[in-house]
Amino acid sequence: MLQSALHRQPWKGFYVLSEALLTLFLRLPWWILSSLVSSYRPCPSRSLKRTLIVRSISHGLEVITNTLLFPNRNDFSKRLEGPGIKSLWVEPVPDHVHGQLKTWASVTSAHPARIPGYWLDKPGVDVPIGQPIQPGEKVLYRIHGGAYISMSATPLDPVSDLTKDLLRVCKPFRRAFAIEYRLSKADPGSPPVNPFPSALFDVLAGYAYLTQTVGIPPEDIVIAGDSAGGHAALGLVRYLIEHQHYSVPAPPGALLLFSPWSDFGTSHETPGSSMYTNQGKDIMPFSIVGGNTYSKHAFFGALDPDEALVNPYLSPASKHCSPSFKGYPRTFLSVGTADLFIDQVRTLRKRMEADLGDGLVYDECPDGVHVFVGLWFFEPEKTKTLNAIAEWVG
Repeated sequence: MLQSALHRQPWKGFYVLSEALLTLFLRLPWWILSSLVSSYRPCPSRSLKRTLIVRSISHGLEVITNTLLFPNRNDFSKRLEGPGIKSLWVEPVPDHVHGQLKTWASVTSAHPARIPGYWLDKPGVDVPIGQPIQPGEKVLYRIHGGAYISMSATPLDPVSDLTKDLLRVCKPFRRAFAIEYRLSKADPGSPPVNPFPSALFDVLAGYAYLTQTVGIPPEDIVIAGDSAGGHAALGLVRYLIEHQHYSVPAPPGALLLFSPWSDFGTSHETPGSSMYTNQGKDIMPFSIVGGNTYSKHAFFGALDPDEALVNPYLSPASKHCSPSFKGYPRTFLSVGTADLFIDQVRTLRKRMEADLGDGLVYDECPDGVHVFVGLWFFEPEKTKTLNAIAEWVG
């Protein structure tokens, strides 16, 4: 009852204001005092400044979750335009929808739709939209995170900072394409909006645009996804591999994953698991991704949540299934040990390594938080990982 009241005004406003005041005058002083001695910090290796930033972000995300005030919720029916913005409409590809994807869509009433896409260039480079690929060039296909309920593909969104960093450090990248996939939503009393597999429809359409409209060879595409974006990237590649007997494009040349959400079920939510032990260490609170949370409810829609225990498209790292990764491209997998997802990512690593061998590069950052490589304050670890990625890309 209290939780639902926080979704409505004026209670939402009162709650946000009270939390801001409590944090400023009570929590922050306590966090400072309790962290003056490094051994008392959640991660003793962290500086006082980093400790306070992580705690502040985590608590802020907790407030956002309680009020459903998710930032930067995109409107897929509108395309951002203006100076420096390279955008276009990406048409749906219903002819590429086959098998189980069609079955799941019939259960959740999901359907393909026209969505925006955004091009972003390397600094100092101006590539016309749709220009054919140049010799030696690789194209970055970026799928953003946000638990499938927030953030945006536009170049103005904070998650685009990681895209800009990858363009800057990786020589073969002259441009990146980001798809504005539809976000899931589940307002109280209303049916879920854009549930699974809506986002998969959209990232498939974006990939078809790159390969079939622009004409970029699949082997010259590097798909990069963080968190939920990593989940979507894994699902997209699996779909491309499993449906090559249809007219779908070939899989990409490489896959770049940052803290990918790999288990939408609960097989990694057990006592002593990182989903519990890393609470307070990570920027991401359990309330966003754990248990029967809003993001899962919105994403599943009418789909039985137990499907996530055995469905490799939902949970490729679930302990209740053992999916194959044969046919996956070479992959760079990045995660931090303070990430809530570290246990499920380690499971994912073992499974991918079994099929990819040396084709998998695994980078684990000590005390790294969720998608640390996208955070300005996580230096020098961020730059170290970006340099490793640049070397890996070539």
